[in-house]
Amino acid sequence: MKCIASSLPGRLRLRDPRVRTPEWLAATCRALEALPATLEVRANPAACSLLVRYDADRHAQAAFEADVLALVAAPAGVSAARGSAPGRKAWRLRANRYAKYGAIASLAVSMAAAAAGRKRLHIVTGGVFLVCLGAHMYIHRRHLLR
Repeated sequence: MKCIASSLPGRLRLRDPRVRTPEWLAATCRALEALPATLEVRANPAACSLLVRYDADRHAQAAFEADVLALVAAPAGVSAARGSAPGRKAWRLRANRYAKYGAIASLAVSMAAAAAGRKRLHIVTGGVFLVCLGAHMYIHRRHLLR
C-alpha cells in the first residue's frame, strides 16, 4: 500500500486510515521512533496522518521512505484489524454499486411511467427505487449523521 502523502528532505507525511486504531498507531510510532535518523513523529488521528521529521543528512530520502513503508506495512506486535476483511469490504462496494444503478434505473422508469400516465408501473418502480435507496443508506449508515 502506498501511503506517503508528501515527502521532502527531512519531512515525510503518511496518510493511512489505520492511524485511528490506537494499537496500530502506538506500535507504528514506536517503530518509527526507533529508526536511527528519526527526530520526531506526530500523529493526527482526525486527519489519518503521521508526520515524521528525520535528519536528512544522516539518511537519504529514498532510503528513509523505503524503511518507513516497510514498517508501516506491518508494525511489530499488531494483529490484523477486526471486521476489515477484504472480502467483506468488496462485497459492500459491489452491493452499493448495484443499489445505485438500480435506484437510477428505477427512478428513470418511474418518471417515464408517470409522464405516460401508467400509474401502476409508476408505483412499482417507485417502490423499487425506495428499496435501492434504503440499501444504499444502510451500507453508508455510519456516515449519514456525522
